[in-house]
Amino acid sequence: MKKILSLFCPSLIIAVTLMLGCKQLTTDLPVINSFEANPPGISAGASSTLTWNVSGATAVSIDQGIGNVALTGSRIVTPEKTTTYVLTATNKAGSITATTRIIVSGTSSSTTQPPSSGLPVISSFIANPPSISAGSSTTLSWNVSNATSVTIEPGIGTVDSSGSISVSPASSTTYILMAINGSGKKVATALVTVSSEAYTPPPATAAFAVSGVTAGVEPTNFTGSCPKTFSCSAIITVNGPGTVTYRWERSDGLASSTQTAVFAAAGSQMVTTGWPRESSGSYWVRVRTLSPNEVVSNQANFTLNCSTPFAVTSVQVDIGPLPPQPVTCPYSPVLTVTIATNGPGNVTYRWERSDGGSSPVQTMSFGSAGTQSVTTGWPLNADGTYWVRVRTLTPNEVISNTRTWTIDCK
Repeated sequence: MKKILSLFCPSLIIAVTLMLGCKQLTTDLPVINSFEANPPGISAGASSTLTWNVSGATAVSIDQGIGNVALTGSRIVTPEKTTTYVLTATNKAGSITATTRIIVSGTSSSTTQPPSSGLPVISSFIANPPSISAGSSTTLSWNVSNATSVTIEPGIGTVDSSGSISVSPASSTTYILMAINGSGKKVATALVTVSSEAYTPPPATAAFAVSGVTAGVEPTNFTGSCPKTFSCSAIITVNGPGTVTYRWERSDGLASSTQTAVFAAAGSQMVTTGWPRESSGSYWVRVRTLSPNEVVSNQANFTLNCSTPFAVTSVQVDIGPLPPQPVTCPYSPVLTVTIATNGPGNVTYRWERSDGGSSPVQTMSFGSAGTQSVTTGWPLNADGTYWVRVRTLTPNEVISNTRTWTIDCK
């Protein structure tokens, strides 16, 4: 018995041989048909769209804070720096991964820089399908940048920076892609599992259904003047043509009216709305599909910090009691200005007079919100009617009331 087994299964140890014989276990891993970013290079503050298509998986997730997603979909992302996103597809047979990279350059006035490490960038290296029957073929696809040479082993050798090739391994094989430049090398692998049974994709879902809903909000954190309207979006994914009814739900307990999204075929659609907020706090939105089946999205969280810029809120000019007329000239009335602000800061202002003159620019400093008063005089040598007022110059222009009086010189 051992001799017969050793002829057919020489690589198995005796204990495993006695338990399993020569039966080769078959596994049908998920298939990552595509995973890419468009565009793959953006400026700081701009956005790119991740799109993916997976079959044969019971769960699909993307790192960098995205989390669980539908088998097929898209997501708008705005990375602050060059970022590699990893998609993981899982079923009972195991997991496979694919990567895509978004290169973020500086502001529009800066020069685009290569990745900080200087190493090659392997954006993707996958086998599709990853599981085949003996004698069948699969396609290796890859995308590499910033490399002087790219090789794939075993048995392939030097290749272009991007491309695809059909392979028919006789047994399960791990293909190794190596990208090299003057700074070093990067390596990626793709496992092709060869079984005695042909790979059979899972059957398509018969009934029209929503397979996933993912919500997002922009911006996720805002500090500034209020009210602020936040842009809310959701990706709804279905398995075929039909109409989806859904509603938006919010952290304040309110919900939108029922809305519809019409799908001509299987795939994903983005729906959007806006939510104006007037006070500081932490909030969330989500989407609940009502038909053909109920699916509740993730909660898309965001934070608002309302701030009011420093400003003058009022300016008031008053004049002291005038003595009985006539008066001895020159006569100078007591003039008072009272300025109010909404916070700490410096206010610049000047007095303006009916004779067309004005005072030098003066400064009033505030340690906190409130009011301050300053008095001055205007010596007058002739009979007449006069007026004064105050104009603030910074942080904002406010013109006070005009105070008028009449004097009669002896």
